[in-house]
Amino acid sequence: MASNKTNKRKHTTASTTTEKESHHHHEH
Repeated sequence: MASNKTNKRKHTTASTTTEKESHHHHEH
């Protein structure tokens, strides 16, 4: 259960950062 809470929180904050970083990672 705790994992789900952290996962959801990470997704909200990482959602924006991940999307931007994802583009950079995809270029590789």
